[in-house]
Amino acid sequence: MIDGAIHVWDPNQNSPGHSARELLSTLDAAGVHGAVCIHSRRDSGYDHGCTARAIRDHPDRLTGVCVVPPASPTAPQELRAFVDRGFKGVRILPWSDRDGTPWLDGPDGDPLWDEAARLGVPVDVILRPEQLEQVRARAVRSPDATMIIDHMALIGADDPADRLDLLVSCAELPNVVCKMSSLMHASREDFPHRDIHHLLRAVVDAYGPGRVIYGSDWPNMLGTFPYDYAIRTIDEALGLGAHEREQLFGGTAARVWKIAQS
Repeated sequence: MIDGAIHVWDPNQNSPGHSARELLSTLDAAGVHGAVCIHSRRDSGYDHGCTARAIRDHPDRLTGVCVVPPASPTAPQELRAFVDRGFKGVRILPWSDRDGTPWLDGPDGDPLWDEAARLGVPVDVILRPEQLEQVRARAVRSPDATMIIDHMALIGADDPADRLDLLVSCAELPNVVCKMSSLMHASREDFPHRDIHHLLRAVVDAYGPGRVIYGSDWPNMLGTFPYDYAIRTIDEALGLGAHEREQLFGGTAARVWKIAQS
C-alpha cells in the first residue's frame, strides 16, 4: 500500500511540525508500506528542506512532490532542479488563489506543464470545485502531461451534482487521474461516512481503480479521525476485489510517480 497524500514539515511558530519518523510509525501501525510526501506550502513556504530530507533518508518508502509557482518565469528550471534532487512530481495550488488563475488554463502556465511532460513527472492540482472547468481545459491543452486531480476536487456531500458530473467527465481524458483523499472534508457524517459513498463510487466507476489514487492527507486528520478512517471508508463504500483494491491503494500511485515496488 502507498498513501498518495501526506505532508511532513519542521516545527514553526504555528505548529510543532510532523516528522518522517512520526509518519513512518503511523504507516507501520496501519500496514501501509510507503507514502508520497507532498510538500506543504502552507507550513513551510517554498523551503523544501524537510520534504527533501524525508525522501533522502527513506528512499525505499517515501517519494517527494515539490511545489513550484506555476506562472513563474523560472518554473521549468525550478522543476528540473527538484527532479535532479529526487522529487518525482510537482504540485500547483489554484485552490488558494482567490485573485484569478489565468495561468491554470492559459498560456502563462504552459512552460511548467510542458516541462513536466518532458521530464515525465505528473502535475498534482489542488483546486476548488468551481475551478473544474479550468482544470479540464488545462488537461485538454496539455495532453502529454499527467494531471492528478487532488482530493476529488474537494467535492463534498453538499456540493451541487454538476460538480461531480464535471469531475466524472474529466475521466474521458486519458492523461487525468483522480486522488481519493482528504475525505474528512467531504463528509458531514461519522464513520462510515455514507453521505459520500456515492461520490466514491462515481469516481471509481468513471476512472477505474487503475486511475484512482488513495491518499489520507495525514497529518491533517489528527485529533479528529484515526489514520485508517479513509481506508475503512473506501472499503466500506466500494467493496473492491483484491486486484482492484491493490491498484487503488498503491498500484496507481506506483505507476504515476514511477515508484519501484519490491
